[in-house]
Amino acid sequence: MEAIGKYVVILPEKEVALKKDNKGLLIDKKTKEDIRYRKAEIIAIGSLVTGLNAGDKIFYDSIAGHQMEGGNEDFRIIKIDDIVVKL
Repeated sequence: MEAIGKYVVILPEKEVALKKDNKGLLIDKKTKEDIRYRKAEIIAIGSLVTGLNAGDKIFYDSIAGHQMEGGNEDFRIIKIDDIVVKL
């Protein structure tokens, strides 16, 4: 899989349906969806993208890009502008 131009192919981190927060409260998936930014791993970068590499972990705007299925994974294709943090 190869990204083109200013696009980045990412693999979003899988979410758990129910999870306990640090105070022991259960958080359901719907609550988790209200969070603006999500964590992902970069799979491929376009030729106009600088400062990032495949394998980097990032946070991106959760409403950005388009979903694409490949094999057993659900990838997203986003613009470089939708990445807010490199970990």
